[in-house]
Amino acid sequence: LETAEAQRSRLPVGRSVPLFVVLSYFVELQQVATVEQLEMLIQFADGDDATLLQQYANTDPAAPEGYTASILKPKRTLLEVLEQVPEVEVDLGTLLGALPTMRPRFY
Repeated sequence: LETAEAQRSRLPVGRSVPLFVVLSYFVELQQVATVEQLEMLIQFADGDDATLLQQYANTDPAAPEGYTASILKPKRTLLEVLEQVPEVEVDLGTLLGALPTMRPRFY
């Protein structure tokens, strides 16, 4: 992974790491999608996909297809949303940047 910014990162920046390792140990894939993530996807969408994502990003609790009803209550992840809009193509760097870093697990 490479980054243009000289900032601290919990991702393995500056070295070659298999994608499986990054997705398994460095980012959260099971967290509920956030409004910010949906807004990021809207930038890569057009037509019906953009309309659907805009509905999902609507934070009005009364909206029938809004964030609460479509994302928060069913606990849909960013990957599940991406599966629903396969025409939206997001580059890997942007996707990794949108995912939160893995939290420590204490068992």
